Amino acid sequence: MQRRIVFCADDLGISPGTNAGIRAAALQGLVKETSLCVTGIALDEGVEIAHELADSLSVGLHLSFTLGSALTGPLRGLTDDDGVFLPLADALRACLFKKPEPTEVQREVEAQLARLTDLGIHASHLNGHHHVHCFPVIRDAVVTALASSKLRWTRLPRERSGPLGRFSPRRLLLASFSRALGRQTASLPTRHLPFLGLSLQDRADYREIFVQTLTGLPAGDYEWMVHPREPDDSFARLDHLQGQRGSEAQIELTTLTDPAFVTELLDLGVQPVRFADLT
Repeated sequence: MQRRIVFCADDLGISPGTNAGIRAAALQGLVKETSLCVTGIALDEGVEIAHELADSLSVGLHLSFTLGSALTGPLRGLTDDDGVFLPLADALRACLFKKPEPTEVQREVEAQLARLTDLGIHASHLNGHHHVHCFPVIRDAVVTALASSKLRWTRLPRERSGPLGRFSPRRLLLASFSRALGRQTASLPTRHLPFLGLSLQDRADYREIFVQTLTGLPAGDYEWMVHPREPDDSFARLDHLQGQRGSEAQIELTTLTDPAFVTELLDLGVQPVRFADLT
């Protein structure tokens, strides 16, 4: 049973450990897409990896409104007075109550896309750190940017049902945001794939659940979000939501870089692909 899957590694450029993990997973052949965060502290190294592996690894924009500093300066409701992005909970609350100024948000989205181009990278897709590209207000700016650019792929983080089947307010909220983004992009040539990976984060049984999820997956094309990362202190300081992931992060990295695991997936009929392979 053939399943073409875009294993997309988020967070390139955020920290040295993240860069190392994504590079290792890409070299094993499973990860062929990654999302670069232009507000990360290890951006230069991330760009080097992107150029080094350009023949096998495509790169998109990992839009950030919760990590690092805005490229365009302070943003109402989203940064402090110095332009440093506020934590996720603050950003979500601001967007739900429509506090950000739409023109400021639009300018920041365009600046981050332009930064990627200036770095010599032709973006293959756009998604968001903490899925902020789906948040109210930010979502409107993203749709405008997609309409005016040549980007043809984005992410709708509405996870299909899997073996876990757990109730999660976070998943329900993201599903609601995803449906809204889907409606707003319906008239655009922008495409998206059925999405997986959210439920697998922070699990000690990552490998077992990964295979279990895959075994029940019908034939078709999918995007599967992954986070291969070598645990590092700088990431822990930068990302309060996932920064304490130590042993879990190592388990995910070990799984995704294990040649035997990659062979197992291939034997199960998985074809790792890039978004460009599906056009």
